[in-house]
Amino acid sequence: MRYILEVLSNTIIYGFITLYSLQNSNSIEVSAEVVKTHTAAWIELQMTASALVGGILSIIHPELFLAGIESLKTLNDVPDAIHKGEELAAVLRIWSSPFTAITIISNRDTPYHRDNGSAHSWFDILVAVGEYENGRIEFPGLGMRLKYDPGTVVAFTGRVLRHGATCPGDRACIVYHMKQNVVRELGVTEPSWVNASIFTS
Repeated sequence: MRYILEVLSNTIIYGFITLYSLQNSNSIEVSAEVVKTHTAAWIELQMTASALVGGILSIIHPELFLAGIESLKTLNDVPDAIHKGEELAAVLRIWSSPFTAITIISNRDTPYHRDNGSAHSWFDILVAVGEYENGRIEFPGLGMRLKYDPGTVVAFTGRVLRHGATCPGDRACIVYHMKQNVVRELGVTEPSWVNASIFTS
């Protein structure tokens, strides 16, 4: 894992990558950013890291993991129903994450906010990479301020919990998240809250 994070920290792109999105209609569209050559190369480079993040999701929120996999299968089965669907097959071959979107935040502190694209009961997973010390992620509603240095992986409900991060130095945050409107449009059953009982039985 350390090697993967070192590779990622030296291969940072900017902006938002999404496998598909809704653009002011009920149609699903492949993101323009995701099919660019440099983006595809970055996604391919991080296939193992994205798969590991998916493995984490399969343990902490199994229903969300299965919904993500089902969404990818549905996309694979109906490329003609997707705007720019001809570009989808190449992306799906290298997309190893069950999440429908990846956002890279590079060398920027994030003020307190909530993430509105996901459902209240779904987890986002954040991976901190770079070269810095004394990073912090805060959840003011919980009164929590946690260490957030390179190699840290954090999972939480970004739609519910207001959060923000500060990290000095050369850094990036790779955010894995799901788009609720896309899962809905694909007809995939939306997962609910994870139940702690699955960890005790």
